[in-house]
Amino acid sequence: MSTAWNLNQLRDHIRSQSADTEFLLEVTDSLGRSVDIFHYHLFTARDALKGILDDSHSMVEALDLAFGEQRRAYHHATLVSEAHIHGCFHVARNMFDMFQLVNGLVLNPAIPVERCDIWKVHEALASSDLREEIGQLLESAWFSYVSGFVNTIKHRRLVQHSFTVSFEDNVAGIRIGAFEYRGKSHPPYSVNEVLHGVLDVKNRIVGCGRALNVLIRADARTSQANEGS
Repeated sequence: MSTAWNLNQLRDHIRSQSADTEFLLEVTDSLGRSVDIFHYHLFTARDALKGILDDSHSMVEALDLAFGEQRRAYHHATLVSEAHIHGCFHVARNMFDMFQLVNGLVLNPAIPVERCDIWKVHEALASSDLREEIGQLLESAWFSYVSGFVNTIKHRRLVQHSFTVSFEDNVAGIRIGAFEYRGKSHPPYSVNEVLHGVLDVKNRIVGCGRALNVLIRADARTSQANEGS
C-alpha cells in the first residue's frame, strides 16, 4: 500500500473551501507531524535490540544477555523498546483525529466536535471509496488490537513486555503479552509482529486520507460544474 498523502493539496482545499479554516489547518499540520513522530518511535523500537540480540546469537548467548553479565544493557534496551512501542501506539491512536477533517470537509451537517469520532463519521458518510476505506480500517484485526492496547495501558495496566526463549524453535526475543479489552482477547505477539501491526493501522489511516483528497477534489469539480451551468 502506498503511504503517500498529499497534505499540501489538502491544505489548499481547506483554504479555498472551508469555513473553519484555522481549526482544520491545525488538524492537518498535527497529522503531518504525527507521521514523522510515528516513524521515529517505530524505527527506534525496531532497532532497540540491534547489536544486543539478533539471529546470530546462540540460545546460550541469548540467555546470558537476559540473565548474565550483560543484563543491564539488555534490560535498558528492552525498556527503550517498550517505551517506543507505546509511543507508536499512542501516535497511531491520536491519528484518528484525521476524521475531524472528514467531519469538517465532507459531512453536512457536521457532527459537533466534542462528539465526533471515527465510528460516527463512518456511519454518517454516504457511500464512497472513503467510507469503504474507513470501514476496512474499523474491521481490521490490528485496529482492534491498537485500540484495545492503548485503552488498556492508559486506563488499566501496562501490557507485559518480557523476554521469551524457545529451545524447540531456537528463537529468543521480546514478546508482548496477551491482554483482554471489552471481552475481546488479544494473543501474545513478538515485537516485530506488533510493529508490523501498528504500521498497518497507520498506513490504513493514511489510505483514508488519500481517499479524502480524492473525494473533496471530486466534490470541488462538481460544484464548479454546477456554478458554470
